[in-house]
Amino acid sequence: MRQDFAEYFIRTGTEFLLLNHKNMALNSYITKDGKEMGRAQVVQAEAANIEPGSIYESYFAEAYYRQKNPRLL
Repeated sequence: MRQDFAEYFIRTGTEFLLLNHKNMALNSYITKDGKEMGRAQVVQAEAANIEPGSIYESYFAEAYYRQKNPRLL
């Protein structure tokens, strides 16, 4: 609920319920192995001619940044 509506209802003494909003947008892609990933990442993978969902490399954050630029850490 927008804040201005909530403030209005409070000022006028109107009873209302706050409901948790949900992101109902269909923004997911199911990979060949049944995993889910965002459509933006699928577009990036397809642009790089990589199968969506395949893992190229895996790093912990510190190791990733150390490899990219050792002077950062």
